Amino acid sequence: MILTQCAACAKPLAYDAPRCVRCHTRYCDAACQHEHWANGHKKKCKKIQRAGGAEQFHADAKFKEAADAAVAACAAEGVPQDAECFICGCSINSMPRSSEGIVRGCACRGTMGLAHLSCLVRQAEMSVKEKEEWNTGEGMRKWDKCFDCGQQFHGA
Repeated sequence: MILTQCAACAKPLAYDAPRCVRCHTRYCDAACQHEHWANGHKKKCKKIQRAGGAEQFHADAKFKEAADAAVAACAAEGVPQDAECFICGCSINSMPRSSEGIVRGCACRGTMGLAHLSCLVRQAEMSVKEKEEWNTGEGMRKWDKCFDCGQQFHGA
């Protein structure tokens, strides 16, 4: 995710636009930067820096929004939120993911298609690492479609 708008006024940014020295939040000019600092950026700047900078902070926020929306959509479709994740075997009522909802990304029925979003992310990361480091496996191509039902994953 590349930030393309001024954090204060939302104008499009030039390639060499000024940015906060600490967290790399970008601005169209120094006036917007000073205004944003006075209007609350001062309180958030260290938190943004600890999160890896402005782009990572906002990408993480978007990920959380999308994950919450996916869990809510699955719950609205009738996916049982107390079901077990087919990857880790934990349910929403058991540890360690007691606050995390279950999503269904394919046409599998029963518990086979239900998983924690973090479990799916961890599996995909492991698959990519395997491909990059040992040059084995399919990498991200493995995650284009379900290996059980063959349906393309939602959002793939």
